[in-house]
Amino acid sequence: MPLTARDETLTKDLDRFRRTHAGIDALVYLDFKAGTVLCVSAAADHPQEVFDELCGLSAETFTDLAPRTTQATVATLTEVLVLQRSSKAPGTALCLVFDPEMPLVSVKDLGRQALSQLDL
Repeated sequence: MPLTARDETLTKDLDRFRRTHAGIDALVYLDFKAGTVLCVSAAADHPQEVFDELCGLSAETFTDLAPRTTQATVATLTEVLVLQRSSKAPGTALCLVFDPEMPLVSVKDLGRQALSQLDL
């Protein structure tokens, strides 16, 4: 499916935000209600399955586990994920994937900042 002008603009905005904030490996804008990845900006190639799993994780977090939650953080040995629910587009979220060395306070702040600056 070809990209729309909105998709291209959003991709450029995600790329710009990722490049100006060291430590962000990827930004994934997704529709967790539909289980669909809407837009991705990543420093390296990631299998589509990784992004698809983020849809499921977001759905579990924002729908099943804690429906009123607006932000969630998941830390593993290889990455830190910040899931930030969009208040402007119900059922959507922005997932930021960070290097595990990033301070937790910084990643949480960047999650909120990204959603605000990208107008999602």
